[in-house]
Amino acid sequence: MYNSLDGAIFSNNNRKWKRQDGKYKASTLENKVQELVSEKNPGEFMIDSWESEYSSKGKAFVCAMPAGNLAQPQRFRTYPVRESASANCKIWEAARATTADPTFFKRIALSREGHVKEEFVGAGVDVIIPATK
Repeated sequence: MYNSLDGAIFSNNNRKWKRQDGKYKASTLENKVQELVSEKNPGEFMIDSWESEYSSKGKAFVCAMPAGNLAQPQRFRTYPVRESASANCKIWEAARATTADPTFFKRIALSREGHVKEEFVGAGVDVIIPATK
């Protein structure tokens, strides 16, 4: 499975023209992750509205950095929390946010109910850009 994802996402056919944001087309990554989520059928959203604290998905999170604040990572969780709750985005959106390393893929803009869209980059950006330290 990983080899087929890798072959489709990082192939020469999926490369973008030079001087574009990211080396590869993010749409291919989005489509492949959506296919994988559909195949595994864990539900569409990170937290399903009908699930309790004891979700069958288990407790997991991924991190991405808000492009406007590289000092504070955003956690996209599969479980509800009382404080510092994150947007309940779709699973593929969380995957895209955490893989939005500008070397490879463009940023992704996500919105949560009642808020404006916010752009995210992969959580590794803070590590690979020493000037932010």
